[in-house]
Amino acid sequence: MAALRPLMKPRIIKKRTKKFIHHQSDRYVKIKCNWQKPRGIDNRNHKVIVEQVAQLVIRVTNPNSRLHSEENE
Repeated sequence: MAALRPLMKPRIIKKRTKKFIHHQSDRYVKIKCNWQKPRGIDNRNHKVIVEQVAQLVIRVTNPNSRLHSEENE
């Protein structure tokens, strides 16, 4: 016996449709559009990426931990 199939398949929605472009590739012909991770320590775009990662690292793993902290007492 054949398995039942839905009449309409659910449409897959992609989270990001916009392409990542290389930093300052719109300003210079020598820089291509394909994405490369900026590795220079003084690069403004590199600093933004590093700060975003640092913000993700700072988080409370246990939601009840701040209830018993010394600051609230």
